[in-house]
Amino acid sequence: MPISFLKDIKSMHHQELVKLLSSGNLDEHIEGFYLFNSDKVQSRHLLFNDGFPALVLMPTANHRSYVQIADQRFPVGAAWICGGLMKRVFWEPGITSGEILIIRFQPFSFFNLFNLNAGIFTSRPVYDFCEITGYVFQNLIDTFYKCLDLRQKVKLIESFVSNRQLRQAYPHLLKEGIRYIQVKQGDLSVKELSCALGLNLNYKWWERTFKKHLGLSPQRYIQSQRFFFTYVELEESPQKELIEVAINNGYYDMNHMVKNFREYTGEPPRTFFRQT
Repeated sequence: MPISFLKDIKSMHHQELVKLLSSGNLDEHIEGFYLFNSDKVQSRHLLFNDGFPALVLMPTANHRSYVQIADQRFPVGAAWICGGLMKRVFWEPGITSGEILIIRFQPFSFFNLFNLNAGIFTSRPVYDFCEITGYVFQNLIDTFYKCLDLRQKVKLIESFVSNRQLRQAYPHLLKEGIRYIQVKQGDLSVKELSCALGLNLNYKWWERTFKKHLGLSPQRYIQSQRFFFTYVELEESPQKELIEVAINNGYYDMNHMVKNFREYTGEPPRTFFRQT
């Protein structure tokens, strides 16, 4: 999703953001429903994912936008999904008005809900919804856009999730690990993660479990969290020296931080924020 949207979700202080309450007991499957005013969407957005795959539903069924990954630019329809590790991925929303609904799924349930392999986002982190699901779930999207109001739309998604028979249970330790990594804002190693949780698990267990359920390694997940919180600090405190931001977020030095920032945005921090 747009990294600016994710920043608002994390802070929950932005006046343009509305978090919708779920009527069912779906916390194991859905992290949250979020409503954004599309009038605030800029012409080009950096996309980012924090480990929770997101389904983005645009205001109208015929909406078409574009995603750019490196030199590749391709269209997506009114419903598109994103997940996995996102580096140098940008979204061009085009002309739109109305409200954008974003549904953040628990990573453990998402792949089972839509019959997907956890490694699907390795080759590409953004897909048109019907493209990735093989049009099996086209009826869900068609029905969604026929709903008369937001309440009906949310109820439709909740019913869909409730009626799906999930095949797999997920390690409680993995859930705790993800939660702790986010609390630490990516400023830790895999070894420190095990120690903090009071466990004697080696790197291979974490790597195998992360890849099975999230589709990426624990080290890449930790690095992505560190980048996100670095991005937020740089955007909110442009007067800070880069070395200070680097130290605050656990980088070895300023060059290490700038290199990591360029991996995700394609540009060094000062250049990137001058253009946004």
